Amino acid sequence: MSDEEELLQCYNPCCGVKYKKSENNDKACVHHTGKPVFHDAYKSWSCCKKRTTDFTEFLGFKGCTVGYHSNVKPIEIEKPRKDENDCGDVVEESNPNQQVILNKPLNRQNTLDRPSESLPCVELGRKILPSLQSELEKLSKSNSSPHDVSEENDSSKIAVGTNCKNPGCQAIYKGASSDNEKCLFHPGSPIFHEGMKYWSCCQRKTSDFETFLAQIGCETSEQHLWIKKKADITSQTQNQACRLDWHQTANFVVISVYSKLSQPEECSIQANQVKLKLSITFAGNEKKIFSKELILNGIIDPEESFVEFGASKVEITLKKQDLVSWSKLSH
Repeated sequence: MSDEEELLQCYNPCCGVKYKKSENNDKACVHHTGKPVFHDAYKSWSCCKKRTTDFTEFLGFKGCTVGYHSNVKPIEIEKPRKDENDCGDVVEESNPNQQVILNKPLNRQNTLDRPSESLPCVELGRKILPSLQSELEKLSKSNSSPHDVSEENDSSKIAVGTNCKNPGCQAIYKGASSDNEKCLFHPGSPIFHEGMKYWSCCQRKTSDFETFLAQIGCETSEQHLWIKKKADITSQTQNQACRLDWHQTANFVVISVYSKLSQPEECSIQANQVKLKLSITFAGNEKKIFSKELILNGIIDPEESFVEFGASKVEITLKKQDLVSWSKLSH
């Protein structure tokens, strides 16, 4: 009989190694404690924040928890059998404990009571895509160049107590001597995503808004910007027309507003269960505003809806609450 110790198989998610019982300890296994989540083309683990649209990259995600190996096989949950008398409904298991029926034939008797349009609207969650981030950074640097600053910083027009207009700089004008100070500011744009707040240029993330506002800039300029360029203040025009498209899936309605170089910090996209209010500022220094209010054909969940700002369009994803097909966008 061999004295060699038997190798056990670890079944912890994303570990899968074989180990000896005598070598198992509280730091032996790196694994995930949550469940895989596949939502809106993204793949992630419920226990950590890393997300990707690439399945191979998802499989390579390193575990977020260190602990003991486990050779206990996970319990397999039996999938519900299809009823021979059903109407061809499709069941998607995004979560083993929650089943969502897709492509269900429209049955108005099963829809929710329509809420009032006068309910308070909330700002939808937002994300700035890399394509827009890089363009905004270029624009911010050009706006804060020494040439622009020297043209606008006329000491005769600056009042004592004026704050520097460069993002993240906390300097206050105290007199001509303040022009000799260097400006520490953020050249990027603010990002608010999944409860975290940070600047695209340095990505020091925090969930606390006051901490975010107090973050010291990550780039230095030779001068402060006490007065914004007139173009930044006066060039906004009246409401501009933008092309608006929409499509839907079983769970979502997706609206695309084609507005190049949107300014996320100056945009407001709010909704309640049946109303969507859009105010999108775009096109760099020669700013334009697209405003629109839509009374939606169906009912949505604002807390599960979100906005993505891209270089060429703003995409609003609305989570359906009644899971029925919309015949049109507006009620």
